Formats: sequence, structure tokens, C-alpha cells
Amino acid sequence: MIKINLLPVKSVQKQIQARNNLLVAVAMLLLVCGVCYVFYSSLMSDMAAVEKEITDNRREISSLKKKIGEVNR
Repeated sequence: MIKINLLPVKSVQKQIQARNNLLVAVAMLLLVCGVCYVFYSSLMSDMAAVEKEITDNRREISSLKKKIGEVNR
């Protein structure tokens, strides 16, 4: 007797494969976003440190200019 398979095995497998691919794509997107956020926050931290250093150096320069002006008098 001929066996007839009435269950749509291939279409169910395709749906599962598509869902798995979508999950992998979303996971990769989240991973890339996370890496970008870490990189961005690292750059912002470095930039804040450099700006603070520039401000400190400008204050030091202005105080040294005052001292030079006093010495030259």
C-alpha cells in the first residue's frame, strides 16, 4: 500500500529555518549596536579627558603668563 504523508514537513522546516535566520540577524544587529555603543562611550570618555586636560593647560598657561609679566617688571 502506498503511504501518503499529509504533514507539511518541508514547509514547517522552511518556517523554522526562516525564524532561526531572523533570530540570528536580530542577535547580530544587537551585538553590532552594543559594540558601537561601547566604542562611542569610550570615545566620549577620552574626549572629555582631553578637554579637561586642555582646560587645565590653558589655566596653567594663563598663570604662567602672569608670573612672566611680574618677573619682567
